[in-house]
Amino acid sequence: MVASLKSKIQSYFTQTPIQVAIHEILVSLFLLTLPFYVPAPRNIAWVIIGANAIVALLLHQNYRKNLWKYQKLFFLLSFFLLLHFIGMFYTENTEWGWFLIGLLVPLWSLPLSMQVFPTSKITLQNYLRLFVLGVAIFALLCYIRAFYRVFQDWHKPHFEWTNYLYYQNFTAFHAEPTYFAILICFASFFLLIDFFFPQYLSMFSASTKKIMLLGFFLLTIFLVAARMQIGIFMLGFAVFFLEYFRKQNKVWKGLLWGIAIIGILIGVILLTPYTRHRFSFLWNTQERIVLDKIQDHSLGRNWDGVSLRFAQWTCAKELIRRNWLTGVGTGDGQDELQKIYDEYKFYFASRYNRYNAHNQFFETWIALGIIGLLAWLALFFLPVPSLWKEKNYLGLGILLILFLSAFTESYLQRNLGTIIGGIFYGIALLKPSDEHDLSRQNSSYQ
Repeated sequence: MVASLKSKIQSYFTQTPIQVAIHEILVSLFLLTLPFYVPAPRNIAWVIIGANAIVALLLHQNYRKNLWKYQKLFFLLSFFLLLHFIGMFYTENTEWGWFLIGLLVPLWSLPLSMQVFPTSKITLQNYLRLFVLGVAIFALLCYIRAFYRVFQDWHKPHFEWTNYLYYQNFTAFHAEPTYFAILICFASFFLLIDFFFPQYLSMFSASTKKIMLLGFFLLTIFLVAARMQIGIFMLGFAVFFLEYFRKQNKVWKGLLWGIAIIGILIGVILLTPYTRHRFSFLWNTQERIVLDKIQDHSLGRNWDGVSLRFAQWTCAKELIRRNWLTGVGTGDGQDELQKIYDEYKFYFASRYNRYNAHNQFFETWIALGIIGLLAWLALFFLPVPSLWKEKNYLGLGILLILFLSAFTESYLQRNLGTIIGGIFYGIALLKPSDEHDLSRQNSSYQ
């Protein structure tokens, strides 16, 4: 077995150009460790991935031809990044503006680096298999840590399971629940594609393994209790059921299955007290605060994420109304939002915290105006027709997760958010070749 593995490794490095080997190894490690809190190595990795792509472009025209096939993507990403540079001309807080531009670079470099190198279907499957395993390992470590703490505190007074197996108390190793839930959504969508459409994506041969992993991720995302991502998870189940039966000309059967699945998952939410409590804020208007500029309603209360977001969105929409055309500039969005918080006597946010808009559409509109918002929307909608024509369920699923997650998270304001967006956006637009075509391509690079 060792000899066979050694032979495969030698064959790989013999047949694969060095730039492609560096790219594939780094991307594989990058995806495997994505759930873990390793910011410095992760940042070094994406810089090397980008630098390796630049070297390949300089050394060989075939790589340049590869990238030029994605010229629309290049101009679209470059235009979105350029708008942030333009926004610096009318920004007062230039330090924060340059910081945000630095955060945004992976959203530009990672998708383009993914397109420079030829990718086989097997390589793509290996990428996603490693990512799914990485998410599963990280989730398992969260369970081990939680039960270890339970074992330690079992006999203590006022013991409650939610202090160990719920939301932020469950996630470990500096993981933020929402971003962990986003990664679970990606892993689950990949498994659903593998289960329903293995002809397009085949990561695991055994159906039982896929079902067990899906069940494991379903349980985990309910414990993490990130509402938007649970909704995306449920939507994914329903859509894949519907598409599977549509291809068999049994639309009504798929529709009924989809409704049944959503009904069961909603039932699980309603029957789980703490998860039901998290969702109750969506329809319990008494828990929300109406900001009226007359009285401070924000202090001395236990803020839930939904209540906080509604208050933030109220202020964000007011700021957009005043600067809808050009925005306030790349670096001034947060400062101007703080002023609106104070104007609305939302002192919990203006004096004691610095909350962003928690909505990437609002965030981009605040900074760059209506043109920036349209450029951000174009990143999602322009690729859809070709992805749908190719029946690229992988790409469509990735865009759906990134699009819906942007409604409740300003993920371009965080390093992990831009990295997740960049790497998966690049994967969504890949057009992998089969091994025979790829071997011919590789021989022309050497």
